[in-house]
Amino acid sequence: MAEKADLFAPPEHSDVLAPLTRGLGPSYAVNAKPGVGLTSAHPWGYCVAGPVGRRWRAQLADTGLEGATIPVGTALRFAVFPCFDDSEPDVRDGYAATAVAVDIVFTDGSRLSDAAAVDQYGVALDPQTQYGARLLSVDQWSSRTVTLDLVVGRTVERVELVGEVPVRTDDRVSERAQSGFVDRIDLVKAPAAPTEPVGCVRTTRGTFSSDRFSRGGCAPLVAVPHGFVFGLPMTDGGNRGWPYSYHEASRVDTNPPQDPSTDTASVRPYLQAFATSHIPSPWMGDRGSFQVFPHPLAHPNPDRHERALPFSHDEEIDRPHLYSVVLDDGVHPPVAAELTAGSHSVWLRATYGGDTGSLVFDQIDGDGFLDLPEPVPGRRYTATGYVDGPGGLTHVPRTYVHVEVDGRVLSARRFPGHERESVIGTLTVGLNASDRSVTVGIGVSHISLEQAKRNLGVSIHSAPGLGTPRSSVAEHSTTASRSTRPPSGFDAVVADTRAQWNEILGRLTVENATPDQRVTLYSSLYRVHLYPNIASEPTPGGWRFASPFAYRTDVDDSPTMTGRRIVDGLLTVTDGFWDSYRASWPLRTLIAPVLTGRLLEGFVEHYRDGGWVSRWSAPAPADIMTGTSSDAVFADAAIAGIGELGDYSVLDAYDSCLRNATVPSDNRFVGRKGMDRSMFTGYADTHAHEGLSWTIDAAINDASIAAFSAFLRHRHPDHERAAEFAANATWFAARAARYALMFDAQTDFFRGREPVSEGVALGPWRAGEFDPRDWGTDYTETNAWGTRFTAPQDGEGLAQLYGGREALERRLDEFMALPETGREEFKGGYPVVIHEMREARDTRMGMLALSNQPAHHIPFMYAFASREGSRAHAKTQAIVRDAVERLFSGSDLGQGYPGDEDNGEMSAWYLLAVSGLYPLTIGSGQFVLCAPMYRRLIWTMENGAAIEIVAPSASAVNRYIQSVRVDGQAWDRITIERERLVEGAVIEFDLGPQPSVWAAETVPPALTPPGSAPMPPVDLTSPGGRGAIGGVDAGNAFDDSSGTAPAVVESGGALGWEFEAPTALDHYTLTVDEPGEYSWEFSSRGPDGEWQSVARQQAEFRWGRQTRIFAVESVSAASAYRLVFAGAVRVAQLEFLLLAR
Repeated sequence: MAEKADLFAPPEHSDVLAPLTRGLGPSYAVNAKPGVGLTSAHPWGYCVAGPVGRRWRAQLADTGLEGATIPVGTALRFAVFPCFDDSEPDVRDGYAATAVAVDIVFTDGSRLSDAAAVDQYGVALDPQTQYGARLLSVDQWSSRTVTLDLVVGRTVERVELVGEVPVRTDDRVSERAQSGFVDRIDLVKAPAAPTEPVGCVRTTRGTFSSDRFSRGGCAPLVAVPHGFVFGLPMTDGGNRGWPYSYHEASRVDTNPPQDPSTDTASVRPYLQAFATSHIPSPWMGDRGSFQVFPHPLAHPNPDRHERALPFSHDEEIDRPHLYSVVLDDGVHPPVAAELTAGSHSVWLRATYGGDTGSLVFDQIDGDGFLDLPEPVPGRRYTATGYVDGPGGLTHVPRTYVHVEVDGRVLSARRFPGHERESVIGTLTVGLNASDRSVTVGIGVSHISLEQAKRNLGVSIHSAPGLGTPRSSVAEHSTTASRSTRPPSGFDAVVADTRAQWNEILGRLTVENATPDQRVTLYSSLYRVHLYPNIASEPTPGGWRFASPFAYRTDVDDSPTMTGRRIVDGLLTVTDGFWDSYRASWPLRTLIAPVLTGRLLEGFVEHYRDGGWVSRWSAPAPADIMTGTSSDAVFADAAIAGIGELGDYSVLDAYDSCLRNATVPSDNRFVGRKGMDRSMFTGYADTHAHEGLSWTIDAAINDASIAAFSAFLRHRHPDHERAAEFAANATWFAARAARYALMFDAQTDFFRGREPVSEGVALGPWRAGEFDPRDWGTDYTETNAWGTRFTAPQDGEGLAQLYGGREALERRLDEFMALPETGREEFKGGYPVVIHEMREARDTRMGMLALSNQPAHHIPFMYAFASREGSRAHAKTQAIVRDAVERLFSGSDLGQGYPGDEDNGEMSAWYLLAVSGLYPLTIGSGQFVLCAPMYRRLIWTMENGAAIEIVAPSASAVNRYIQSVRVDGQAWDRITIERERLVEGAVIEFDLGPQPSVWAAETVPPALTPPGSAPMPPVDLTSPGGRGAIGGVDAGNAFDDSSGTAPAVVESGGALGWEFEAPTALDHYTLTVDEPGEYSWEFSSRGPDGEWQSVARQQAEFRWGRQTRIFAVESVSAASAYRLVFAGAVRVAQLEFLLLAR
C-alpha cells in the first residue's frame, strides 16, 4: 500500500478553501459520543462539495503545532471522522469523505507529503491513496500516526487538510459532497519496541464499540489464560453489557461556555469502578461484578457519576497481566491504579498522591450483599459479600467474595436509604509520606465464602488451571494442593500472570511484522486464550464446582454457601460454539492439543452433570444461536487424537453429540429446535425460529458426527458399540446433505420451508415476497446471500446444485460484486437495522460480511470451484489478503476488529488467515492452504515441534500462490492434513503478483462424489399411514413427528409398513417414547407372502424419544417389513431408508 499515488496533483494545483475552525462535532456517531470530537469538545469540521476530480486544501486553524520544530523520534498523530453519504444511490459511493489526509507545511516551503510519508499502515498521506486503501472508517473516528524521521529539524508553519472528490463507481462526474471532522492533532514520541510478547498486547482493542456498531465488543480484561475470573476497569459501573466504553461514556470537561471556534475544553474518559468480571460478550452481559474504586477523598460521594475520575488513554497500560492508569481530575491529588488477576482472584493496588484516600465498594445493582465491618487496629481488614446475577439470558450461580485490604483502614461507612444500600459502602484509608499504596485482594467463589477466602490464595500455574487428568478426586486434591500458595504481594501476582501469558504468546513468532501488526497478532492470540474459562475451584476435596445446571426456585443460596449442587470434577464455561467451532477451537486443537483436551473435558462435564452440552454457556446454557456446534468441536478434537492425550473423554463427548442430534429437547436452552419434526422431515420448518439456519447448521454438525462415528468405528473395531458406530457413520453422512432440501432452484437461493402437508414430502417455501437481501426471519444474523454457500462439509454437492464448479465460481463472483447496503428497507425480520448490517456494509467486500461468523468460511469456498486450468482459488487469496490488511486496523484507538470478537473466534480467523491455513471442513482433519501474509511465521506447539510458514516474497503486491513445498517436497494439493503438521513441518510458499493455476485440479474433501448431486436420506414410508402394519394406532408411528401420540405395541406385537411394490432398503430408524432396553425381530415378507426373519436386535435407548439407526444386511427387495417386539413398547416413529443410492 505504501507508495504515494501519482494521481494526486501537487497541493499548489488545489482549490484553497477558507481555514477550518473548530465547531460542533458529529451529530451521529455509530460508536462514539456524539456532538464532540475525539479528545476535544469542538473538533475541526470539513464540508466540501464539487465535481468529481476537484482537489482542495484548507488550513486547520490553531492546531498548536504552529512554530514547533520536529525533534528526533517523533510522530504526527491525528484523528479523522468521515461522514457516510447516504444520499448516494450506490452505497459504494457513500465513502467520498474518506478521500482526505492531513499534511504539514514547513517554514522552508516543503511539505510532509513531499517526504513520501506514510501512516502506520503504510498508506501515503494523499487523499486518493487514503481513499483507495479503504482503511478509514465512516461515522466513527479513525486514528493515524505518521513517523517524522525524514523531516527532523524542520519547523511547522501550518497544518492542512487536503482532499479530492473521488470518482463514482459508475463514472458519473456530477457534484459530490464530502463532510467530516478532524481532531487530536499532536506530536507524540514513537513508543519503544516491546521486549516480550505480552508487551505487544492491547486489551483495550475492540472496546470502541456500541450496540450500533462493533469494532470487537471487547472489554480490557486482566486474567490468567482461561482463568476463573477477570479483572475489569469500568467506565460505567451500572452497565453489564458495555462496561468499558472507549469513547461513548466520555465527558466534556466543565468550563464556562465559549465560542466553539476557540473553546479548548477536552473530552476525557472516566472510570467508575474496578470489578471482578465473568463477561463473555456485551450481548450476553456480565455477572458476578463486585466493584471497588479508589478515590482521593476520605469521604467521597459513592454514586457512580459523582465518584468517577478522568483518565487519559495515552496513560493506560492495557496488558493481559496488568491494567494501569492514573486517575486525575486536576483538582485532587491523582491516584495511580493498577489491576491484575490470579486464577480465582482479582487484585487492585492504589497509590494515592495525597494524604487522604478511600475505597468505594459497589455492584451493578442492589441484588447482592456487602458486609463492611469497622476496622480493628492491628488486624488486616477483611470484608465479605456476594453478588447475585445479573443473569440476563441465564440463571447464574451466586458469586461469593472475600476481600482483604493490605493497608491502614481508618473507618467504614454505609449509606442507608441508598438505592443500592445493601451493596455500597466506603473505607477511609490512612496514608503517610512513606507509604501511600493500598492493595485490595478479592477472592471469588461460586461455592462459599470460605472457598472465596481459599481462592484468594490460589495461583494456578497450568494454563487452564487443570493440572491433572480427570481420574479421581484424590488426584485432583493432590494437584490442587501443589498448585496453590498464599499470596505474596501484588507484584508477585503480576509476575506470575505475566509469565503464564508470555508462555502462551511465545508460541507465535513472526518476522517482518510492523509494530501495528504485532499488536494485532498477539492481541488476537490473547483473545484466543482468554476464553473459554474454568469454573471449577480447588477445594480441600479436590476440584469441584457449583453446578450451573441445577437451578431450583425452591432452594435459596445462603449468605455463606450456595444452594446449588456441588459436583466433583472440572467444568469449562463461557463459550458460544456457534461462533467458536469455525476457527478458535481448530486453532487451539492444532497448537495446544493437551490444553484443548482439558478445556473440552470441562464441556463434556455439561453433558455428564446437566444432560446436554450448552450451545452457549454463560455459565448455564443460554437460548441463543442455532446449531449444536459442540458436535463439530468434539468430533474434530477426537479425530485429531486429543482423546489419546489423557484428559478428553471421547465416548462421553460422542454421546453428547448423539443426544443433540437424535433427541428433541423439552428445554429451550439446549438441543436443536424443531427436532420432533425435523428428525423425520429432514428440515426445521418455519414454525421453528430461524428454521432454515437450524437446518443448515444441523447438516454441518451431522457431517462432523458422521466423521466422529467413522473414527470410532476404525479406532475401535471390536467395541461393543462398533455396529452402532458404523450405522451412524452412514446415517449422519446422509443427513449432512439435508441442506439441499432447502435449496430453491427457481430463485437459486436457500429458503425457509413451511411445515409438511399430508401426502407431500416437503413443505412449500415460506409464503410472501422473497428478496435475498432481506435479513433475519429464516437466517441467523445474515440473509439469503450470506447463506448461499453455507455447506463447507459438502462443497462438491453445493456446486452441483448450482450446475457445477464453474457455476459455483460465478455465484461467488456475483456475491462479491453485489454490495451490502445496510439499509432500512432490507432489515427483513428484524425490528431495526441491526449492527451486523452496518458492519457488513462497511467491510466494503460486496455481500461478504466478514464482520460476522456466518461469512468466515465463504472466501475459502472458491476452493470447491477449482478445476483444470482454473484460477478460482487465487480469488480466495486476494479476498483473504484484502481482509487481513484492512479489517483488523485501529488497535491504537480501541478498534481492531470489523465486528464482534466473540470469545476468540474473530481473532483465530485472523491468525489462521495470515498463517495461510484455514479449517474449512471441520472434522476432515484438513486445512485449506492460502497465501500467508508474513515472510516467516512460526507456531511452536505444545510438543515442542514447530509449523514454520515461509513466504520470502510476501508483500502487499505478492499475494498469489505460485507454488508450495512441504518439507522440501512439491505440494500440489489445495489442502494439507493436520497429521502432516502436528510433528512439525516447513511450508514454503512462492508468492507472486499474478494469479496462478497452482493446485487447480484439487478440491477440499466433500461428502458428495464429484459430479453427483447431494442425496439426503428419504423415508420410504409416507405420513398418511396407509401402509402401516400393526394395531389401530400404527399410523401414529409414520406421521413424521415424535411429538404426537405414539403407536402402542404390546409384547409380541408387530409394527411395520406395506409397500405397493417390492422395495429395497438398507437401514431403518426407530424412535421410542421412553428410555430403556428393547428387543425385536426385524423381518421381511417374501414373494410367497410369508414373513422371513432377517435379524434379531437388542438395543438401549438412553433417552426418551431418542431416534436410533439400524443397518439391514443381505435383504432382497420386499413388499413389506415389520418389527416384532419382545416386550411392550411405545413407538414414536419408524422409518425405512435406502441410504446406498
